[in-house]
Amino acid sequence: MPLTPEDGSLRAFYAGSRNFFTGALSPGIGKISNVPAFYSAAALPHSTYTLWVFAAVDGSLHLVDGMTIRQSATQAQSGVATWRR
Repeated sequence: MPLTPEDGSLRAFYAGSRNFFTGALSPGIGKISNVPAFYSAAALPHSTYTLWVFAAVDGSLHLVDGMTIRQSATQAQSGVATWRR
């Protein structure tokens, strides 16, 4: 299932019987092809890369820049989203 409306965008595998994404990514974000299982994700574009934020099923937020996965000290209450002006 595509995570953005753009063609060729990041795709994640959805576990319909469990109502969340498994964490497997295609084609991946840089060197990262798996993240913790998650409910929602948002892309935060920067000038040289895109930071992805994943709201994991355990309530934690995971920040992925293509080289590392960092877990935030902040807990997600329901999900994450981005919008453009």
